Amino acid sequence: SPLPNYAMRQMVPPGGLVLVIAAMALKKRLRGLSMDFGVEAVNAAGALMKVGYMSIVLSCILPLVCYSHPGGERQSMFNSPAMLCYEDDAHKGMVAIAMAELSLLVLPFLALVAYMTVQYPSWARSPTASAGRKLRMCRIAFFQFTT
Repeated sequence: SPLPNYAMRQMVPPGGLVLVIAAMALKKRLRGLSMDFGVEAVNAAGALMKVGYMSIVLSCILPLVCYSHPGGERQSMFNSPAMLCYEDDAHKGMVAIAMAELSLLVLPFLALVAYMTVQYPSWARSPTASAGRKLRMCRIAFFQFTT
């Protein structure tokens, strides 16, 4: 069944995020660095998401891409023609996993970047320390092309 394979593949991005955050926490604890953990965590997680965002989205929508059989009565999954869409239990499980990943990883990241984009001008104008911290958190979205 392709369901366990798909489930393991979908666990890689959240697992990677957890590992990166844990490594940063360990680094701060062992080296005693005076880094702003929140800022560094947002930037590290954001950089990881930027690198893999399209792959994650494509992997999430894979179970939703079906084609009709001749006669139009049934549909098969495009990348796994032997699996009938919305009839096989494995396909239903894949759709459930895809919807969970979309709602727990893809859409929150999209919302965060949209929020940063909307708030960026007001944070840039504000002289407060809080606004400066938020700007440092936005490095993932705005400062990758500076020299």
